[in-house]
Amino acid sequence: MTFNRIYEVKVTFRTVGLQTPVTKAETIWDYMNTEADQDQDIPTEKGPLCSWCVYRSDCPAFDLEEDVPEAPVENEVQEYLGLKEQQKDISARVKKLSSLLKSAIGNTNPDERKIRAGDHIVALRDRSRSGIDSKKLKENHPDIYEECTKKSSYPVLLVD
Repeated sequence: MTFNRIYEVKVTFRTVGLQTPVTKAETIWDYMNTEADQDQDIPTEKGPLCSWCVYRSDCPAFDLEEDVPEAPVENEVQEYLGLKEQQKDISARVKKLSSLLKSAIGNTNPDERKIRAGDHIVALRDRSRSGIDSKKLKENHPDIYEECTKKSSYPVLLVD
């Protein structure tokens, strides 16, 4: 038993907002079910899901000759840039407050290096870390430097 019949379904929508998607769907449906002229172009436009579409290479809405393909994420890029700017402002403010708190400790209790601020104890503690002077190692022991050097790459997001 095969089902090769095409059924015409007429639906009336009272909501104006659905007319455009329904019209698009009808156009695509008609195109897919027309045997006469499969080479005809159906109207296409870029949308938010185009970046993940497997038919993008065949879609007339995309120019395959362009150097940098466009993705519909402009709002997200604007939000990202705004947040990065806020991050810079916040980092500068944190650095300024940190300096102020260190000065307060130094002026108030330099020996024990801690103060009370409301319900909080703010203290200065020493931390240390070890590192290798890679410039000196490269000059004095280039063979060991080459043997122990590990190179890696990672993606960095750049927005122009």
